[in-house]
Parts: sequence; structure tokens; C-alpha cells
Amino acid sequence: MREKLGWLLRVRKARPLLLLDAIDRAILGEIEMNARYQNQDVARKVGLSPSACWQRIRRLEISGVIRRYITDIDFAEVEPSLQFSVGVTVTPFGRREQGAFETNLLASRNILSADQVTGRFDYILRVIGPDPSAWPLVRAEIDAEGRFIASAETHVLVRAAKKFVGFSELAKK
Repeated sequence: MREKLGWLLRVRKARPLLLLDAIDRAILGEIEMNARYQNQDVARKVGLSPSACWQRIRRLEISGVIRRYITDIDFAEVEPSLQFSVGVTVTPFGRREQGAFETNLLASRNILSADQVTGRFDYILRVIGPDPSAWPLVRAEIDAEGRFIASAETHVLVRAAKKFVGFSELAKK
């Protein structure tokens, strides 16, 4: 059990948490829902001057609270594809060579996300491909020699019953 949970000690970098007030949270909520807002628009919505708003946004960026600005793309609108949720259990070798395994995960264009978890699986992967034959090909790509993955349980995603819309929605009452 200790070996399996050892990664928990490495999860969070040792740095102090940034204390956020209601205005910081409001700024994050506005930016999270529309990263294309101009600073002046965000400032007006949260009741700050553009200069004060920019200073707060810059502080949030420097501290790592805001990591990047991204676009939410609906892959189904780009080309026909299936998404899979894959529960992966790694081998003892895979645990020892976790960095190498995760490098392979990062290199795969078909893996949308990979989360290390506790419980029955070691990782939950979100995989995209043209059809059900995609997972064996992705598995071969990330574990060509069969040394990292002990077992995998694959589920085709039929539809999203609830989509993640952002952390700012959690703060709403």
C-alpha cells in the first residue's frame, strides 16, 4: 500500500497557496468562462479600474493560479471519433519507471488526459480515436514492449451526461 501511495508525496510542489479574495475569484470566473475578454471588460465586470485588474491578473499568472489560456474544442465537430475512458493498472516496472511511462502518455496525440488515481486503477485515461480499434493501437504506442501496463479496462463514452464547465461554476450559490 505504501508503494502505491508513494506518489502522493510528490503530487504538490512545496509552495505556499495564494490567498484569493472575492475579487480574485470574480476575475477568475470571468476569465475562465471567456478567456478572450479584454482587460477592460473584466475590470468593468468585477468593479475595478483596468490598471488594478491587470495587476491582479498578472499576480495570478505569476503565482501559477492562471497557467494558460485555452480554447474548448468540440472534437465531434472536427471529425467523427469515439472517446474512451481507460482504467490502467501498471506493472511493478511501470511503478518504478513512472516518469518514462508518463512521458509516453504525454507524447500520445490520442490521449486527451491522464490522471493518476487511487483505488482499483493507477491511471484513468481519456483516449480519442476513429473507432473501437483505436485503444489497442494507442496501447502499443505508449507501451511498445509491454512493460508498463499490467491491465486495462476500456469503456466507450456514449454521451456526456454532464460536462465540466469550469471551477467558477462551483463557487456560485
